[in-house]
Amino acid sequence: MSIEGNQSQEGWYILQITGGPYTDSQLKQLMSEAEIEQNTLLTHTSKTKNRIIEAKQIRELRELAKSKAHIAPTPGVEVCEFKGEILGMTTLEDYTLRHHRTLTEHNEPTPQRTDLMCPSAVESVFAETWYKEAGIVHARIAFPFESIQSAYDESRWFAVAGKIETVAGAQLKDLIHGFIDGVLFKVFGYFDSAEFSSVKRAFLTKYGEPTESSMMAHQKSYGAVFNGERIVWNFGDCTVLLNQFSYDLDTADFHILHDALTNEFASRDPGPQVDDF
Repeated sequence: MSIEGNQSQEGWYILQITGGPYTDSQLKQLMSEAEIEQNTLLTHTSKTKNRIIEAKQIRELRELAKSKAHIAPTPGVEVCEFKGEILGMTTLEDYTLRHHRTLTEHNEPTPQRTDLMCPSAVESVFAETWYKEAGIVHARIAFPFESIQSAYDESRWFAVAGKIETVAGAQLKDLIHGFIDGVLFKVFGYFDSAEFSSVKRAFLTKYGEPTESSMMAHQKSYGAVFNGERIVWNFGDCTVLLNQFSYDLDTADFHILHDALTNEFASRDPGPQVDDF
């Protein structure tokens, strides 16, 4: 692996990196290792199989940066990140390339994307029908049928190519990545509520004291009421949520949200169709 570069009179760096293709995050790491100035705006092109990247000094691209402010690198990236996917930076194109797999059991490759699905099926990926028109995509890196049987009970856990996916050591039931205008703005996952205490400890270790902690009432179909903990960490750029109970009392969930992009997402919600009677 090597990297070489020079600067043209127009202010562009032309860099040849051998050993590609690389993801966005890998390219940034290569730039860092090569001690190339970090005050650059990086792009790369699939036309050269990601082997060449071009970078122009940010001072010459301020107007472009302003128009694309929501995809600027996010401060506190260790907070706005989950298993290598960085909120506000990871693109849907890069995500799709990195997680692409062809399955013999299905006629569509992974990742599973709501913009490529039948509208009647998008709810299975926790999306709504208006998302596509609004530029919002939910995606998962595996199909539900890839789930494998756990050794100690009959639950079906979220797995990719036979490997069980986890959060803080707890087995995931599902993991969803949300994109707006092709940029990652949220990651959320579901796990067994029996694992909530251990996941909570891990989150407290990583994120520190929460901004908010409260109890929320949840009612079972036969009337019994259970109180579940809801914990919030707000870092100004990103918010982390942890809920003891989710869509049922056997399931807990976590959410990592890019604040600015989440606000943009909320602004595009058309609301209930009150004339649909």
